[in-house]
Amino acid sequence: MNPPPPPGRSPKGSAIRRPPRNRTQPRLILLVLLGLLGLALPACSELARTRPVLKIGLVAPFEGHYRYVGYDAIYAARLAVREANAAGGVAGYTVELVAYDDGGDPATARKVAQALALDDAVVAVIGHWLDETTLAAAPVYAEAGLPLLAPSSHPLLRPTSINAPEGGRRLRLAPPEEALATQATRLLAAQFSARRVLLWVQPPDDTARLQVWQQALTGAGIEAMVRTDLPPTAPLPPADALICLCDPLTGGEFLRAVREAGFTGPVVGLGLWADPPLEAIAGERQGPIVTVGGLPDLVGLFLGDFPQRYRAVGPHVPPPGPRAVLTYDAVRLVMRAIEDDHRFHGQATRRGVGFSLYTTALDGLTGHLSFDENGQWRSAPVVVGERGDEGMRQRGRRGEATGGEGIRR
Repeated sequence: MNPPPPPGRSPKGSAIRRPPRNRTQPRLILLVLLGLLGLALPACSELARTRPVLKIGLVAPFEGHYRYVGYDAIYAARLAVREANAAGGVAGYTVELVAYDDGGDPATARKVAQALALDDAVVAVIGHWLDETTLAAAPVYAEAGLPLLAPSSHPLLRPTSINAPEGGRRLRLAPPEEALATQATRLLAAQFSARRVLLWVQPPDDTARLQVWQQALTGAGIEAMVRTDLPPTAPLPPADALICLCDPLTGGEFLRAVREAGFTGPVVGLGLWADPPLEAIAGERQGPIVTVGGLPDLVGLFLGDFPQRYRAVGPHVPPPGPRAVLTYDAVRLVMRAIEDDHRFHGQATRRGVGFSLYTTALDGLTGHLSFDENGQWRSAPVVVGERGDEGMRQRGRRGEATGGEGIRR
């Protein structure tokens, strides 16, 4: 994966504001996108300034271990907003992108959410990409009535039903945890003949996430022994596979510990385990690593000229990753919800955009993007991969979050 640009460097035509490096302060890093067209005619710029403004929030880590997550998303969001404004805006509005860096820190994520909630022009937020930061911020958005599109499968982040009482709508831009657990356990049973596994869950997720995975393992006929020492300190009893539901930093330490203990069988981790931090910590691979997640698989997508348009956003832009295509589609879906709300009510508001997201659909780079009445992405992909000596390869993909054809081999 190509590295993101150095801190403080931005694509030509954008303005980055770097607040003080106090971890407890929200860090607004980007972006009012009206200047992204650069060479636009003065008359067009004047027209854009006369249109009312609506804002879409994007929150992700842009510093620290997970900075690659934010930089994979931000350029796609910029591109979507720039293209919409260049085409005349959205339902008579100029759209601005407001992007915050939460640094992967839950306390900062909550403060960032509070800042976005106070801006009445913000009609929807996409974020926070990590489970712990999304869990911290979600109640703030709900209280403020601010719709949140959350790329998280965590069982404590259940999406909101369209029939729920008033409050911010939360829509899941990922498959549910149950789908991840089902696909991973099926693979362990079919591919590795696993009948007994050791299971670790990173606090404070132990109860909700543990129940989901125990149920899936039982359904696949696999016995599960739950461990609480993470990384493991006690000897490992005999097992066909290990499952560690933790972040990649903890996962790297976990892998190093179990490999040093002599375990060479398959180890299952969540989707972020396919990202760079795990390899940097875990060191040399000594056995298969199975990952299960909900990010789009770029190999199976037709992107057309999107990579070229994406990299033309500015200098030093790396090739798009899976979060880029998902962000691009998510921003376009929010803008389509703005259009629908304006069409039916004569204006676009948080409340109206939130409801419109349940009935709006988009055929985008990731395929068909729409939500059911419970706020679940209907066709969220479940991608199972295996990292071995030859790198990551896809083991199977389920095409629906609540259905699908099962694992293909």
